[in-house]
Amino acid sequence: MKKSVLASLIVGLFLSSCKDDSPSGEGNDTTKPVIHSFELNGSNEATITAGDTLFYSYSFSDDRELSEAYIEIHENFDGHSHLKANLAWSKSTILFFLGKSSSSTGKFVCPLNVASGPYHVEVSVLDASGNHSDVLIRTLEVQQPGQPQIDGQSISSTFNSGTDYSVSCLIEDDIDIESIEVTFVRLDGIDEVLVGDDDVDLSGSIETSYTYEHTFSTSTSKVGDSYELVLKVVDSDGNHSIRHVDVVAQ
Repeated sequence: MKKSVLASLIVGLFLSSCKDDSPSGEGNDTTKPVIHSFELNGSNEATITAGDTLFYSYSFSDDRELSEAYIEIHENFDGHSHLKANLAWSKSTILFFLGKSSSSTGKFVCPLNVASGPYHVEVSVLDASGNHSDVLIRTLEVQQPGQPQIDGQSISSTFNSGTDYSVSCLIEDDIDIESIEVTFVRLDGIDEVLVGDDDVDLSGSIETSYTYEHTFSTSTSKVGDSYELVLKVVDSDGNHSIRHVDVVAQ
């Protein structure tokens, strides 16, 4: 996951608001403000098309006095930075408050040239004494008409235990497929154990259609073992497409 720079940004942006004494004069205030809700288009996660408007709603409170909230949108592309025609969406805003609570709405307009893929919306609230809330993260998916298409219907969600797991799927793009990154993990409770990964670099050629094939070693698998396959495809315009497939050994 992309490491957020939100914490360092908040320190710089909100430093001037920090105080040694509470605003009410009732002694030191060590209670952090609370994010009761923060929704994107009425839900905890959202999918929009580049050019659309992203609406958000929130409810914050503090035991004494709210001061500010910081909202940041950043990409969650996991290291892919070689963007070309389309740029990763990066946007932030600061909201200012008076009183102990605030509930309202706002919006961001997503530019047309934003690269498709996964994004994070991070929220943090500051009270008048300088206490920070916990950081809340919401997931956002931005889509582009020209992003790579992964034929997920051809990917098997089951395989025979004690045998290897093979992947075969068609990937298409309107301009050029640049890279393919695949990871296959075994789900062990809340942990993920890497079974194998694979990278395909197609940057030296023009590929609008590519059949991806790979076999992962799962000969030690047992009936009921659960896995997750993740395919990440990037095109030459900087668009990202990601497909998650739950896989079970039978």
